[in-house]
Amino acid sequence: MARAMISGGAAEIRLRRLRRFVAFFASSTAALILALVWRLADPSESPADPYRDPAVRREAAKLLAESSGGTYDSHEDPDVARIQLPGLRGRMQHGVSVDTNELGLRERPFERVKPPGTFRVVLLGDSFVFGHGLPQDLRIGVHLERFLEERSRAGIPIEVLHLAVSSWNILSECAYLRRQLTPLAPDLVVHLVVPNDLDDTLGVRGFGETSRFTPQHRDRAGAAVSWTFALDRLGKDFSGFLPFGVDHESRTRYALAAQDIARLAQRVQDSGGEYLLLAKWTSFLPLVKSHLAPDLEERNLAYVSDDFSDYEHNWIDADNHH
Repeated sequence: MARAMISGGAAEIRLRRLRRFVAFFASSTAALILALVWRLADPSESPADPYRDPAVRREAAKLLAESSGGTYDSHEDPDVARIQLPGLRGRMQHGVSVDTNELGLRERPFERVKPPGTFRVVLLGDSFVFGHGLPQDLRIGVHLERFLEERSRAGIPIEVLHLAVSSWNILSECAYLRRQLTPLAPDLVVHLVVPNDLDDTLGVRGFGETSRFTPQHRDRAGAAVSWTFALDRLGKDFSGFLPFGVDHESRTRYALAAQDIARLAQRVQDSGGEYLLLAKWTSFLPLVKSHLAPDLEERNLAYVSDDFSDYEHNWIDADNHH
């Protein structure tokens, strides 16, 4: 009898616990459903995601730039390899002050989407366009913009923009402009290339400093290829054979560069603009048409002669041949 009473009491306890669990589950489920309906019905009342707030993102980028000792973004880019930090002010690089806009370009602030009626020229390249060791207001694009404005009879706004980072290679240059092509909508792209544009573009390792690897080719790890490696790193009085186009490595790099140039030129033309490849290819100039731009028409090619390049009056100074 006692055993039966104990058994009945235990069953009653289990039943009460089950009822409480069902009641709790039902109320919780109802609350969850109500919360979901409320969020869907009035999303403006839901808590904002601070990481999606443009003001928070701008402030984070500003703090990153201020705390970094270098000029490059702290994260490598798999296609472009490296870009500049945005919002730099008075950062010294190669003896001159470097300022960057919100896109990380050494350029004044401009509307990313081209304003209606504006004639926009994009100068694309590496340190020659970036202005290695040259004050920002003395670069070629500043003079070109003034030249065009003085001779324009159309009375429309003219912009000449520098899209460049020191040591970018052809793959970096083409990848960057392809991404920005739709909003920028350039009427003319002048793409300046030089022989070391066949080199690997090094990435970054945080705090704005360059790494010893290229994000464009992870498989090369610390064995990034540079045309002037023997000259710069080993103290030898000769450069490598990369621009000669006589071995597998150089032929492969020429082919990849030619592929990207043709692709970019076609994209620019499809968007209504004109593309001009300006080759400062030194003594390797005869290889430009056959190796670097076999698919471009002659009207899309221009050349910088050795005489012009070697004339000291055209250099920034005796130690800076840019």
